[in-house]
Amino acid sequence: MTRQTANPMTYTPNTEQSNFKEILGRFVQELAKDVAGRNQELSARVVELEDVRKAISNLLEDAEEDREKIMEAKARDEAILASIGDGLVATDVNAKIIFVNNAFERMLGWKEPELKGRSLFETVGAIDGGGREIPESERPIAKTITTRTPTTITGREAIMYKRKDGTVFPVAVTASPVIIGSVVIGAVEVFRDITLERELDRVKSEFISIASHQLRTPLTGIQWVVERFTKKEQLTPKGKEYLNDIHLSAKRLTELVDLLLNLSRIESGRGGTTPENLEVVDFVKSYLDECGPLLDKKGLEIVFNDHPSELMVKTDKSALRNIVQSLVSNAIEYTPDGGTVTVTIRKINDKFMIDIQDTGIGIPQAEQSHISERFVRASNAKLFKTDGTGIGLYIADWFAGRLGGKIWFESVENTGSTFHVELPLEFNSQGNQHAPRAT
Repeated sequence: MTRQTANPMTYTPNTEQSNFKEILGRFVQELAKDVAGRNQELSARVVELEDVRKAISNLLEDAEEDREKIMEAKARDEAILASIGDGLVATDVNAKIIFVNNAFERMLGWKEPELKGRSLFETVGAIDGGGREIPESERPIAKTITTRTPTTITGREAIMYKRKDGTVFPVAVTASPVIIGSVVIGAVEVFRDITLERELDRVKSEFISIASHQLRTPLTGIQWVVERFTKKEQLTPKGKEYLNDIHLSAKRLTELVDLLLNLSRIESGRGGTTPENLEVVDFVKSYLDECGPLLDKKGLEIVFNDHPSELMVKTDKSALRNIVQSLVSNAIEYTPDGGTVTVTIRKINDKFMIDIQDTGIGIPQAEQSHISERFVRASNAKLFKTDGTGIGLYIADWFAGRLGGKIWFESVENTGSTFHVELPLEFNSQGNQHAPRAT
């Protein structure tokens, strides 16, 4: 049997080792590239992180500077609030006290540590002009938080605040809401002690009352002498004209004295009212007839056509005359020669209205909100008529409030004004009179 020999496999160790080295070399190269790329990426990240670190450091520095500025502004604001002469209190939305200033402590006898966190209503009592405790819902802080608008109480509406020791003093108050976004978070109230102002008003009212009473007697005598002289003596037409002028001037001066006496009664709280039945159309017509000489002198036309044939009301005759006299006389005084004054009377449900429209100088828009305050006259009125008291509208407004009504107006400078008086048909002196508006 023939023996065959198999061909042995060709073994080339050098070739395989060479391939391995080549593969390993490529792997190492790729790894090196990857490591290099990662190192580059890490270096970039390090640079970015360093930039971030610097930015954060800058932000922290800015924040610290801002914090210091805020703290400085806060300290400055607190110092200003603490040093102002008017009393100041800040509360949260529930009227819990957050801050009071030095004037608050001085006027009310409380110290801030005693008050923080306590209700303003519980610590500081408030009394109205009639000596009654004011309900919490009617306090300025409560009203401004509820209405989200400033609340002001001044002048004759001023209230009394009760000190820690129980004594009271009059204050004028302004409260404003603190709003962040659309949310009311609290309120700030500023109040001022008006004890001295009230005493000065009292002295002034006494002087006005005494002076007016002293003036009234000789004025009555002048009118009486003029009337007798006109009836008993033979006068030339020019003499009659002079006497009529004297009588008219005395009458106007008497009306001014009456206004001053009314102001005195108002300021002293003696402006009482007595309702009585009155036919108001004839009442107004009678007064307009009295104005005839002055209307003729200025060449003014007065129109009184738009009214019921008769309108019975129950009101205070003297108070109504003061209202009509003040508004009509102003319309006549401040309407240039040749102008027109129109008076109308309307009945609306359980009320009646008297409208007085003129073609006069009007009231500047910027001054209209203060024109009914006492001794206030519009700037153009002072130029048009140098003499004037500035109390007619104040008295009319006050009496309208006493009669349970109100007065408002529209006015355009150099065009004219229309004053509206709204009063109840039946005035009840015990029930439906309004508090006079603050001045």
